Amino acid sequence: MKLPEGWIKTGSNPEQYDMGVDDDVQHNNTKCGCVRFTGEKEPEGFGALMQSLPAEKFLDKRVRLTCFIKSESVDWAGMWMRVDGPEPGKPLAFDNMLNRQIKGTNDWKKYDVVLDVPGKATELAFGVLLTGKGTVWFDDFKFEEVGNDVAITVKKSRKAPVNLHSAS
Repeated sequence: MKLPEGWIKTGSNPEQYDMGVDDDVQHNNTKCGCVRFTGEKEPEGFGALMQSLPAEKFLDKRVRLTCFIKSESVDWAGMWMRVDGPEPGKPLAFDNMLNRQIKGTNDWKKYDVVLDVPGKATELAFGVLLTGKGTVWFDDFKFEEVGNDVAITVKKSRKAPVNLHSAS
């Protein structure tokens, strides 16, 4: 498959995956992106197709990323977004749909990731990942600012423990 302009292959074992534009599958009458397991042995890790853009338009805002995804026989797949800051290797926010994985075979469906973009953010990285076997297709990525009435899609980590006596 041909790699779409502006996209890069990544992952813990990208060599086990074929990634690019699938000329045979379409969504809304357009070609779509694809990540397909092609390894000879049992899969180890994941493959992802991704791109990034400057965060400046979304600083101090809540952002929803949506796209349409179709899957076939996948162990697990997901759309993901990472908010990068000034320190390399220390993301400010991240969601890869780990808590709402796409599994098995599914027709086209719209998925979303919602994250807060702090004022010190520098870049938004996003894409689709496949862990294990199967094929995942994707199309129509869209970023939009949303209000605080829209919940973020990943749980924030706690700064302190919650004691049992404070549970209701």
